[in-house]
Amino acid sequence: MSAEATYLPVGRGAIAARGLTARCPNCGKLGLHRNWFHLRPRCKSCELDLEMDEGFYSGTTSFGYVLILLVGILVTVAIGGI
Repeated sequence: MSAEATYLPVGRGAIAARGLTARCPNCGKLGLHRNWFHLRPRCKSCELDLEMDEGFYSGTTSFGYVLILLVGILVTVAIGGI
């Protein structure tokens, strides 16, 4: 592994699909999470930096948002609201 990430040409659709399947947005490999609530600082395969920069939210914040959105939709459908 190199000390610096190699950025691959990836389209927005592929990045979104990889995000939904918890894969690296750059190389598509699994292993971004240390556990359910914490991301690794870098991708194990391509060394993509996954740490938050100052002023930006990512990782588990996005995971929590998507999770609560899906739960909300499921509960609404289950009680017959849609």
